[in-house]
Amino acid sequence: MSQNDNSLIAMKTPAMRANAELSPEESVDAQPDSKPLLQIDRDSLVIMALTIALALCIKLFYSAAGPDDLGWILYPTAALVKAFTSISFLFDPQNGYVAAGGAVVIGPGCAGLNFYVIALCMSTFSFIGRFNKHKLYWFLAFVLITYVVTLCVNAFRIVGGIMLLEVGRSMNFAVSGALHSAQGTLFYFVFLIAYFVALQSILNQRNRNEGIR
Repeated sequence: MSQNDNSLIAMKTPAMRANAELSPEESVDAQPDSKPLLQIDRDSLVIMALTIALALCIKLFYSAAGPDDLGWILYPTAALVKAFTSISFLFDPQNGYVAAGGAVVIGPGCAGLNFYVIALCMSTFSFIGRFNKHKLYWFLAFVLITYVVTLCVNAFRIVGGIMLLEVGRSMNFAVSGALHSAQGTLFYFVFLIAYFVALQSILNQRNRNEGIR
């Protein structure tokens, strides 16, 4: 045996020598468990399927819903917009919540349910696998949290639309439907990313705290 071989043997740690004496199966089992950040287990798949079913039901309901059917989301949205702008709204069974003079209408098209569906699916599919237990409770929490987020985001979007109208009036140009839609899409996109980043930060901090314990 050469001097180099003797040097290599001398460099082996006790743990390496002990592991070398194990069989291949025992050697694999002896490796520390590595827990993936996202676990797609059976319970997670069930929750994801439930999320898809709920999303489809909401879309089906929304396709035929009128202002009366959407009061649970239109009314709090109108109340938030009023809190930010001091604009009062009256309920019109045909159109939804209408400001004095009809300049601003919060109707079914402004309910924000499409954002709600996307945000709920994003939060569930991205994070439900992080929980080892109580997945159903976390899913219900996502349903509620996403509803509150949707109300706030939708109110900010409408307030932004009102500000855009005011700017158009002051500069003597008409705000087209395309510009209004672009403004709404931008708001939804930015806040969706912000919602994802906030959830990720909160859950990462939760994981770190559990690791400390």
